[in-house]
Amino acid sequence: MVSACDRARAPAKPDTTHTTATPAVTESITVARRSATLAWDSSAGPAMLIRTDTLPLAAVLFPELADTLLLPDTLRFNPVGVRGAMVDLYSRGGRAGQARIAKLEGLEWIGDAPTEWPAASLDPVTPASLPRWTVGLVAGRAEAIALDSIEGTTRADSAQLVAEVTRLASALGNDTAAAFRGIPYAVRSAYRFTAAPGVHAVAAELVRHVPQEASPAVEHIFIVAERDSGVTTGRYHAAYFDRSSGPEESTESTDVLAAITIGLPRRAALVLERVGYESAAYTLLERIAKTWKVRWT
Repeated sequence: MVSACDRARAPAKPDTTHTTATPAVTESITVARRSATLAWDSSAGPAMLIRTDTLPLAAVLFPELADTLLLPDTLRFNPVGVRGAMVDLYSRGGRAGQARIAKLEGLEWIGDAPTEWPAASLDPVTPASLPRWTVGLVAGRAEAIALDSIEGTTRADSAQLVAEVTRLASALGNDTAAAFRGIPYAVRSAYRFTAAPGVHAVAAELVRHVPQEASPAVEHIFIVAERDSGVTTGRYHAAYFDRSSGPEESTESTDVLAAITIGLPRRAALVLERVGYESAAYTLLERIAKTWKVRWT
């Protein structure tokens, strides 16, 4: 299914009302202050492809559409630079292959018709069949960064990484959801990667639950942490995080789809999928001047 996008809806404000049944939902925050204006990094190309459940179809995300945009009654996407293009395919493990965009559909939204991202049909180039991939960009725009999942490490390394990211999450500020305090974190996912030459980094999502029978609540924390340049052992320090909490069925979780480098000089970026209640959003989180920033959602 191609990911849906809401039409003509202003961005919702976070719910900050405290109740006894459900912890408050807190707004996303970062260690470094976010820029007030978020813009797609043009060095990443004219569009981003996201793998769908129905191969060989892919959802085509056009960067002129962002989550802060109030959509007009009619919207037409410009396929220049995308139609017929060669695309490099990436996975969490690195570069996965290459394909050609054979066909584009759904480039126009009119009136009250369902709003879904345009869909692309892909013809594989290398290898001969479409590989396991998560993200695609027009060829030549990016290079892959391999993500080393916690699931592939030794038991000792895994335990050490869990302890480290748990320590970082426990020390983060802006913890306004009082109902979760004292509840231990569980590490949902964790990936080690190279954020810059000589800079070791980890991206992780942690979760903790308030198991209320009537309205169970959950808190998700996504964190990027780094070691200082040249340091290969020892503690990480938090470089970016965001936090969401609220009812279990509607609180947003975050998955890392791929890690890449873009631009000149090359800068690390993470492509994130944020999944909520009947919705999915995609984010380009980029490392600029040693600071992680959301460039586009």
